[in-house]
Formats: sequence, structure tokens, C-alpha cells
Amino acid sequence: MIPAEKLGHALYALHGIMIALRREALEGRDLEKMATVLDLVEELPRYLAKQENMWGSYEETLEDLARRYPEFGIGLERFRLETPPPAW
Repeated sequence: MIPAEKLGHALYALHGIMIALRREALEGRDLEKMATVLDLVEELPRYLAKQENMWGSYEETLEDLARRYPEFGIGLERFRLETPPPAW
């Protein structure tokens, strides 16, 4: 679970990663790297569904992704926004 007031941040972060992955695919980038990114972030939806607070684990996953692949740092940036993301 992600606290209700932070759920928008978590979804916005995941959305940003999906956009970055699409860009990589359209530009014919490294498929191995894209697969690794997907491996790293596949837990994020599960964190949303768990009963316990997974805020820290969600952030750690995004930090790991940004450390390995800075071009996917958009997820961490969006997750750490001080104000909730706009409705989309």
C-alpha cells in the first residue's frame, strides 16, 4: 500500500517510466536494458496492492533504477514531488 495522499505520486512515477520505455523502444534502443528496467519496476504495482505501507520500498526501487539508468530518473523525480501531480 502507498498512503492515499501519495498514491498520485506513485502512479505518476510509474507513468513517467512507461513513457521513457516507449521512447527507448521507438528509438530502437537496447532491448536488454529495457528488459532490465521492466524487471526492476515490475514490483511497483504489487507495492500498491499490499496491505502494509510500501512507500520506502517503492522509493528504493526508483532510486535503484535511477542509479543504474539515469535516463529513467523521471520516476524518482515524479515520486518525490512536493505537491501532488495534476490530474491526468
